[in-house]
Amino acid sequence: MKLSEVGRLYPELAGYLGLFGFEELYPPQAEAIRMGALEEGNFLLASGTASGKTVVATLSALRTVAGGKKAVYLAPLRALAFEKFREFRKFPVDVRLSIGDYDSEDRELGEAQVIVCTYEKLDALLRHRPDWVKDIGLVVFDEVHEMGNKAVIESLIIKLSGGKRRMMTLSATVGNSQEMADWMEAQLLVSNFRPVPLKEGVFTENSIHWEDGVLNLKGKSEGLMGLVEDGLERGFQTQIFANTRREAETQAEASGKIVKNFLTKNESEKLKEISEKIRGSLPHPTRQCERLATIIQNGAAFHHAGLVNSQRIAVEDAFKAGLVKTLVSTVTLVAGINLPSRRVVIRNLKWFASASGMWPVSLYKQAAGRAGRPGFDDRGEAIVCGCYRSGKEMVFTNYIKGEVEAVQSQLAYEPTMRKEILGLFASGFAFRDDDLRTFMERSFYAHQFGNADRVKQMGAKVLTQLIAWGMLEAGESGVVRVTPLGRRVAELYIDPYTAMEWMDKYQPTSDFGYLHLACLSRDIRLPMVRKAEEEELSALLASRKEELTEPPAPWDFDFELYIQALKATRVMQAWIDEESEDRILDNFGIAPGDLRNYLNNVEWLVYSLEQVVEATRGPSRDLKKLVQRIKYGVRSDLLELVQLPGIGRVRARKMHKAGVTRHNLTKVLEEKPGMIAELVGQKVMEKLLANSGGLKESKKA
Repeated sequence: MKLSEVGRLYPELAGYLGLFGFEELYPPQAEAIRMGALEEGNFLLASGTASGKTVVATLSALRTVAGGKKAVYLAPLRALAFEKFREFRKFPVDVRLSIGDYDSEDRELGEAQVIVCTYEKLDALLRHRPDWVKDIGLVVFDEVHEMGNKAVIESLIIKLSGGKRRMMTLSATVGNSQEMADWMEAQLLVSNFRPVPLKEGVFTENSIHWEDGVLNLKGKSEGLMGLVEDGLERGFQTQIFANTRREAETQAEASGKIVKNFLTKNESEKLKEISEKIRGSLPHPTRQCERLATIIQNGAAFHHAGLVNSQRIAVEDAFKAGLVKTLVSTVTLVAGINLPSRRVVIRNLKWFASASGMWPVSLYKQAAGRAGRPGFDDRGEAIVCGCYRSGKEMVFTNYIKGEVEAVQSQLAYEPTMRKEILGLFASGFAFRDDDLRTFMERSFYAHQFGNADRVKQMGAKVLTQLIAWGMLEAGESGVVRVTPLGRRVAELYIDPYTAMEWMDKYQPTSDFGYLHLACLSRDIRLPMVRKAEEEELSALLASRKEELTEPPAPWDFDFELYIQALKATRVMQAWIDEESEDRILDNFGIAPGDLRNYLNNVEWLVYSLEQVVEATRGPSRDLKKLVQRIKYGVRSDLLELVQLPGIGRVRARKMHKAGVTRHNLTKVLEEKPGMIAELVGQKVMEKLLANSGGLKESKKA
């Protein structure tokens, strides 16, 4: 089917079609349109990577907008949401991205025609009861198979389905797509179409074993590097999936030693520029920055969650541009930004994060699906390494020819259910205990296991808990009301159990004590404690026990979390005491990207703690100040200076040491502009000078 035919079927879309950049639809896209994917009713499109699912969703969203309604596009990751946002921006519609602070109403979204956000962000927005929800005509659930990991997807489908609002769900091929479609009352289209044929094999004894033959890499480098060298000689890129960050970095370093011999002079010059940008991505390059900068200059790179955002983008862009020939990443990239390459190599199917100790088949299929670039490659190649000859048949049987696992509901998990039930009442989707029972009856769990009674019993138990904690209250005739505390906890998007623990354990203490209490939350992933740190942390616990909550018994499972929270507290204390990022990263064995995540998460948790304390005991100036200290990474005496444009923690400390304060800055700028320029740089000094009028006004106020 030609794309132009869509314009004849739906004239309101004709003005958009020339912006897609292609003329011919893929078979599953054409079939979805013939089946009425752009019409009324729900639709589930299940097909592999690069099969064009997003185009169908985009056409449906544009038709919704043309009909005067809003379209909401949901993705499981911020990076994916941003990618979809950029794709929508080429169309003449008002598209807005919302992926930030959970405790924000984002009122400007009321003006948007297309809203792109993560699942969690939309769920958080609904708790503020925005007026624009009634204007939604279409909700697109991208990567809906992630429902097997995120109960929030199941909850949103239940809450938003019904009426004239349509659901379009996009999924990789899963083992129970018909079951999911039946639950959503959706039309189903399952397709195995690939725009580029895929060849799958196993690498062992320096040979690639395909289903139809063997390719011997005799004369090439040994092991994995032989695959890299073979790909380079054939003129294509290789993407390697490793199971750990350390392995990703090591294999990228080894790849670079081979790749550098295949670079042109022009490519080397461009990679040198990218290398310098990566070195300059932090005020002081860390060992990881230096390592990545060195490796990428050789035409290889690693990619994992320990990179800061600017470094990840630099690596991704260099790979897309063909400058990076070999990219080694952890499995986090499997579900992330689509970076197709001719050859995909899976270093090892053993995986510590899985209960079975092996990759799920679904993860393998997603990784293998990235092989082959439409319009560039005549085929894609997915190759599994790390198994002996005896394991070759297992890979072919269980993975290459294997059936993908079924998606399982995650709703019947008490911590998840606490958050979802409080959110259900706070967002106005339930007002009575009967509404909760109906919600549970409509769940995928009840549909999948044919047992609504168990999930309803769990729901009733959690409802009783939330009432006992003072977040909900029971009225007459089954009416359930949200208390002011319950509404605030729901809006903060934290586990109600976390808020209950804070209320129970809070006492005025030091910043160190507040930080530790916040880090005890189940809402944060804590840093691992290294063996060498255990004795030091035990001593710290003994010396500061008066500031901390009572620790669990050493044999209790929660004791390990308590000690991990203590390490996180030390990291945060170092940050607000203005220790350099280099020193923090080295002292605590943390990667730059992880530090950024910890800072953002702990700032959110301390802010949430401050809000819970205010709702139950009144305002806390100490906690409000601590939130600001975490935000800027400074001691209290710099809080005024760091709020000036262009002034961060380092420049603020220089100014303070020179006797410059917020109150005398205007005078110093007038009398000694050269001194300020020497402290903060000429450009920042000019910004401060331009802003000095505002400083005078704020001083008067």
